[in-house]
Amino acid sequence: MKKVLIIAMLLGVVTANAATTAGTDVTNNATLSYTVGTNTRTEASNDDVFKVDKKIDVIVQNAATAATEVSPGDSQAVLTFNVRNDTNAAQSFTLASVMNRTGDQFDPSACKTFLGGTDVTAGTTIPQESNISVEVRCDIPAAGVVNGNLGDIVLMADSGASATAGADNQNVVDIVLADLFGDAPDIDGNYDGKYGAKGEYIIKAAVLALKKLSCVKTDPVNGAVTDAKRIPGATLVYVFDIENSGSGNATALNIADTLSAELDGATVANINLQSNVGDTACNCTPGAGNTVTGTASTPTNTGAGQNVAITSGDINAPVAPATKNHSCLSFEVNII
Repeated sequence: MKKVLIIAMLLGVVTANAATTAGTDVTNNATLSYTVGTNTRTEASNDDVFKVDKKIDVIVQNAATAATEVSPGDSQAVLTFNVRNDTNAAQSFTLASVMNRTGDQFDPSACKTFLGGTDVTAGTTIPQESNISVEVRCDIPAAGVVNGNLGDIVLMADSGASATAGADNQNVVDIVLADLFGDAPDIDGNYDGKYGAKGEYIIKAAVLALKKLSCVKTDPVNGAVTDAKRIPGATLVYVFDIENSGSGNATALNIADTLSAELDGATVANINLQSNVGDTACNCTPGAGNTVTGTASTPTNTGAGQNVAITSGDINAPVAPATKNHSCLSFEVNII
């Protein structure tokens, strides 16, 4: 009576935490052990060898949880992305940005992808099952954008590979595309060897409004009283209410004012700036002039004659819970 025992032996160890590298030869053989009468014999099978196929998979993620704040005209503003190669081999990917997205308000331009200061837009090789952090740098338009506008790009990691068609060939490294679509399904589908993640810029800019007020501080008949009148010889106060309702600061503000012929440009005096006073609007109080308090300064009129030119400094964005920030510039001038 024959007793037959087949022992299968797998040669090649796969680690628990890493996929087997594409192209690896996996060799299997078996040994047949049997007895004939009282004799024990063995027979070895042939080696069955196959190559591990390549499963291409990639994921791109925006490292930011909110839109990146930029100002109009910013050059090479940075978005950071993480790119993971889940392919079971080192794999090269192009890392190009797709602009002109629908649903946003402006288009970034001149976008390039950098890895450690090197431009890798045209492609870089990422080791097997590894992550890299890359920067996308884009220019922000200087014109045609306002506070709160959004500009989107999609960073597309593209292997450029095609899936192997037809039946499996154990002697060839076939390619299987295993990726899913990312943030841009219109240009990135399932199992196409690429993955796109969206990055977003938001314009942070000042939104300024200017309001001009006037009141009488004193007249030659009634003096400095609340019911002083705008008669010849009266001192008039002009107050400029500069309001910022945006999310960015504005710098180097200048007021230019051409006085009418009924005002004496030679009497411009008592220039006063109350800067960044917060949510309180500027005022012009009869008999007193500008009574808003804040950080005071006395800028200079650099104009001549009827032309008044005053540098009025900076105005910051409002600080929550305030929704507006004001600076109040005033000067006095006499009625002829």
